Amino acid sequence: MTMTRKHAKRLLTQRMIDAAQSARKTTFILEAIEPVVIGYKRAILENHQFRADASLNPDIEGALVLDPEHAYLLSDEDYWIYAEECNEARIKAALIVDNPGQCPLLVAQEMQRKAQKELIDAMESLTGVSLDQGLRLIRLPDNRFEQLISLCMSMVINLTKADGERV
Repeated sequence: MTMTRKHAKRLLTQRMIDAAQSARKTTFILEAIEPVVIGYKRAILENHQFRADASLNPDIEGALVLDPEHAYLLSDEDYWIYAEECNEARIKAALIVDNPGQCPLLVAQEMQRKAQKELIDAMESLTGVSLDQGLRLIRLPDNRFEQLISLCMSMVINLTKADGERV
């Protein structure tokens, strides 16, 4: 059955279109800055050869910390050096944040989470999935949350195509 323009227009709301555009935009931003931020964080860690702080976990005392995901294992002194150099690298990379202490990657991830939550909420009348239900999917290991986001995006794109608009 082919959907008519009139029917598509009744199903799709401006809020749905705006939410899909925001979700898409934040994904592009995240994809653009992630390799830059991870790159300079890794370079800083490799340059300094920081070791894990024994007071945080005696089992890994002295282990090299080369993965930015493990920067929490640095001593306070090493962490402040790392954070300062990350801020300098962020400035050199022309990545703008509201607060100099913020990581642009974490800011972009939070923007994406908010946009995805808005998309799920806006699409509830079409998907039958409430925001609470959608957020519970995050905890599942089988990418159902990403599948829900993909479904919402596909629905908006297909409905806007039926309506002759672009997302």
